[in-house]
Amino acid sequence: MGAKFTFWEPHITRYADPSGIEIVASKHNHPGGACGYRIMEGEKTLVYCTDVEHGDGIDPNVVTLSRHANLLIHDAQYTPDELKEKKGWGHSSWMQAVEVAEQAEVKKLALFHHDPEHNDNFLLDMEKECQKRFPDTFLAREGTVIQL
Repeated sequence: MGAKFTFWEPHITRYADPSGIEIVASKHNHPGGACGYRIMEGEKTLVYCTDVEHGDGIDPNVVTLSRHANLLIHDAQYTPDELKEKKGWGHSSWMQAVEVAEQAEVKKLALFHHDPEHNDNFLLDMEKECQKRFPDTFLAREGTVIQL
């Protein structure tokens, strides 16, 4: 194949590559298990939190993982009202994603893991609502390139 593969076992919570990249994993509350990842290189940090259900309050481990990230990519599948009916499904509301971004003092928030029942207009309205509270919020879209 001409490529050299290195596999990182998810039961390891911290991985440092000789090139200077460091990855921290944190287990999330999700049926069947899931992890969030903090990827650091130099002064830049990206946090990827998919399939996370916070429960009754914001999960402090997700806030710690996200602290001062340049970009937080966070599950935002449901509205706060939908989330009340979807407890145990392993996902977050857009409001919870904003709360994590605020508590962790991240620079930018990308909302993703959109509910397939939500159409484009619904999502654009959700994006505007989030920006009222956390201006550096945007919907994750296919093909988007973000400069950290």
